[in-house]
Amino acid sequence: MYWAGSSLPAPATALQPPPITPLARNSRLLYGERQLRLPFSLVGDTLLMTHFTDVPESSKLPIQAALWGLAMLGAFPSHAQMSTSGMSGLLEMPDARMENDGVLRAGLSISRPYQNALISVQALPFLEVTGRYRRVDGVPTDLGPQYGALKDKSIALKLRVLKEGAFGQSWIPQIAYGREDLFGTKIYPSEFLVASKSVGDLDLTAGYGRQRIDGVFGGIRYRPSAYRRWYGLVEYDATAYRNDSGAVQAGLADRKTGHVNAAIGYQSDWWGIQVGSSYNKPSVLVQLRAPTNQREWAPWVAEAPAYQPLNTRPTTAEWDSNTDWAQTLRIRMDREGFRDVGLKYDGSVMRVAFSSTRHLLASRAVARAARLVLAHTPVEAKGIELTPMINGMATKTYVFSRLDVLADFFAGTATLATLQQHTQLKSADASSQPGPLDDATLEALVYAQREDIPVATRIAAGAGNLAIDDARGNTLGLSPYTRIFLNDPSGAFKYELGLQLGGRYEFTRSTTLEGNLRGRIAETVTDVQQPSNSLLPRVRTDVAEYFRGANVKLDRLQLNQFWQPAANWYARASGGLYEEMFGGAGAQVMYVAPSGRWAADVMSDWLRQRDFKGTGFRDYSTVTGYVSGHVRLPYDMLATVRAGRFLAKDEGARFELKRRFASGITMGFWYTHTNGRDITNPGTPEKPYQDKGIFISMPLNLMLTRDSAAVATFSLAPWTRDVGQMVNQSADLIGMFERSMLYNLRGKEALRGFTDAPADAEAK
Repeated sequence: MYWAGSSLPAPATALQPPPITPLARNSRLLYGERQLRLPFSLVGDTLLMTHFTDVPESSKLPIQAALWGLAMLGAFPSHAQMSTSGMSGLLEMPDARMENDGVLRAGLSISRPYQNALISVQALPFLEVTGRYRRVDGVPTDLGPQYGALKDKSIALKLRVLKEGAFGQSWIPQIAYGREDLFGTKIYPSEFLVASKSVGDLDLTAGYGRQRIDGVFGGIRYRPSAYRRWYGLVEYDATAYRNDSGAVQAGLADRKTGHVNAAIGYQSDWWGIQVGSSYNKPSVLVQLRAPTNQREWAPWVAEAPAYQPLNTRPTTAEWDSNTDWAQTLRIRMDREGFRDVGLKYDGSVMRVAFSSTRHLLASRAVARAARLVLAHTPVEAKGIELTPMINGMATKTYVFSRLDVLADFFAGTATLATLQQHTQLKSADASSQPGPLDDATLEALVYAQREDIPVATRIAAGAGNLAIDDARGNTLGLSPYTRIFLNDPSGAFKYELGLQLGGRYEFTRSTTLEGNLRGRIAETVTDVQQPSNSLLPRVRTDVAEYFRGANVKLDRLQLNQFWQPAANWYARASGGLYEEMFGGAGAQVMYVAPSGRWAADVMSDWLRQRDFKGTGFRDYSTVTGYVSGHVRLPYDMLATVRAGRFLAKDEGARFELKRRFASGITMGFWYTHTNGRDITNPGTPEKPYQDKGIFISMPLNLMLTRDSAAVATFSLAPWTRDVGQMVNQSADLIGMFERSMLYNLRGKEALRGFTDAPADAEAK
């Protein structure tokens, strides 16, 4: 085994790499052995660098991380303040303000008798979405004493109708329309129209609401110019508290609509705190903010150094006569994290196909591969073609027709816009791609001419994980996992903690075996004693029985075969244990439009329910199937419609909408409408319950010091419902292509994240 930083001798015909040029802005993270370049501050779009050439090796990364932390303190300005309900507003009342696009906020507020856990995101520049989990002191729930006080989940939306200063008229205020508690129990509904106008250091707000906000409301926020992080506010609160659920028990029955509240607060770019008085009772709010539309949160100071170009590239004759060049290129690509590398040079074009195990975006992987390939491509070559592969299926081929422009870009003397003009994407199919060398041949080549290079197997530890992988792409990893369940009648909070041993074995590029074994360390889900009262087949509501079944369980063991019948067409067949509750066999076919603007797929699975211990099967079986369409929308949104038959044999359609932000964070929601009559509360015979939920997917490279393809996904949805359920299919084709490719398939987006320099980070 070896570490990424180990040295690799160049071919004998090559000269030593030149020193790194400090002005190479496109190579910010491409460190040399003796020089570490640290970003110190941002001035306009110019990146100022400080050079530390005499700092001990052990101190370089901590120093750089600290400097980046200081730089990030001023990373994004504050535009709006969270209210105790989670929406942008005053103390209790909303205003018309919006956050910066993509800002995610999480907060906790106490305004007796209410305690709120809050999350809010500026989903679009003109749309704010807020989720709230509320506890009401003194108000019991009808679910029993073990559940504690009344708790409620709600969703709120606020839409900007008119921007301040619209039509070039400075007197026009910002106007927004909002609704609270749109779904579920709807015990705290409000609808309002509100306007806000800046006048010097004052921000004036006035609005009108109905339902829970009953009548005229408004307020003033004062933020002094000399101390912009501090503010004070007063508001006229028009909440009709007396109509709230449990108003008598909570002591709200005598609270009249209309009261003047006040607060003071401090808000930095990453956090804020507010204290005040609401109806003469203390009010406290704390919040954290994160810029999901900011590409980089922390520097990748531990990113593997990208290979520096050699002073001399080979000639075609040297390439053909000396296998050192091809051999060294393969080994260097392996160390960069590329697997199943195949390459072919025909005297004019260098063609390279590869898969990537550590890059989040395909374009990022192509950028790293292009630098390596360019350094080893014969000088007579007219172009380079790079094709990222996914399980043996070709995605798109990146065609670089001007190698001089590509070289100038990596040297920092050509812009991203110039490179875009000489880069094309074309459809590709697997049959035309150069195949990888088999392991025995590659190992023989390595030891025949590079006896100082060990076997290409790596061990890596980080972020709580221990992983082993090899040049073929086989992996074995141990990592912790957690699952959290909210709002069960037996208790509001349930959890499971454990360790997961997962692995992947590649028989060929397109035939894989994947699985994982879970071992539970601690959990409270087995406390759930209430039997399911579902009237549908119990495809999910017996979840507590599965937890009681075994502490160690083979969660998944799935054999997959992938094909690419033609360019833009992809297919899969799978069989085995899909997940904890179901096993079976099925197939999927997908077409991706050449433009990357839309895709469609057909999927079907025969499934049988596994027993609670995970060692056998129960009697229940079903066939599920869906026809799905996926469409790219503005603002990096993806809309999906799936129509077909679900796990409980109910038929209908599932609607999904998600947005990917520049950081790679993806947020969205789904809503499923089927003919399954789920009448358990809050469903009724007149209005059966329909499955719905929200989710967020976060790439771990935001919190790491190097690029990573690892992603953590969180979702909030009912966990004891049977209607509208789908099997968890880890080999779903659209899931594979969406994350790494669908955001790279159109025009200038092909080079998204192609450079390390923040000023050139996104292709516009």
